[in-house]
Amino acid sequence: MKLKVGETLILEQLDKEKQIIRYRCKIAEVKENALLIDYPIEEKTGKSPVLLNGTSFTAIYIIDNQVFRFLTTFVQRISGQVPLMLMTFEG
Repeated sequence: MKLKVGETLILEQLDKEKQIIRYRCKIAEVKENALLIDYPIEEKTGKSPVLLNGTSFTAIYIIDNQVFRFLTTFVQRISGQVPLMLMTFEG
């Protein structure tokens, strides 16, 4: 799987009632075992969540009619002209 800058990434997280919450974001930069993404937006509410460092997600990446799933963890916010979020993953 080759992640591409500008592509959409879907992040899934289970809430306290075991319901799946989905967020959409764009990939801003790809590094070895890490991603920089723009702030994710919850699909249902259209709002950006408040995330704690260490929060885990299942990421879904769709490209060329193929679906890839992988685990990812929010590490920290990166401030700058465009604020980003650093996510790590295996692979």
